[in-house]
Amino acid sequence: MTLCIHDYAWADYDSFVSRAGCAGAIRVAENDARRRGPIFIFRVRTETNQVIKGAAERYWVCINSESPIPEPIKSQFLTLFNSFKLGSMSVRSQRIVGNSVEDS
Repeated sequence: MTLCIHDYAWADYDSFVSRAGCAGAIRVAENDARRRGPIFIFRVRTETNQVIKGAAERYWVCINSESPIPEPIKSQFLTLFNSFKLGSMSVRSQRIVGNSVEDS
C-alpha cells in the first residue's frame, strides 16, 4: 500500500497563497482545510494488479475500485483507517453503477 502522508487539506490554501490570491479566497481555503483536514490519499495494487485508490478525510473515507476488493485487503483498510484515530465509525460497502447504488 502506498500512503501519501502529505496533508492535502492545505493544498488549496497553499495554491492561493503562492499565487497571491485575494484575502477572501485564502481565508475560505484556510477554514476549509481546518474543517476537513487532515486529508490523505492512498493507492493499493493487489497481487492481481488491481488498483484501488482512495482518500481519507476527517469525516469520510472514499475507496474506488473497478472490481470487488479482496477480503485480505478489506481487513487491511480497516486497520489503516483505525490507525488514523478517527474515533468510532461505521463501515458500509456500496457499488455504484450508473445512477443506482447497490449494497454489497
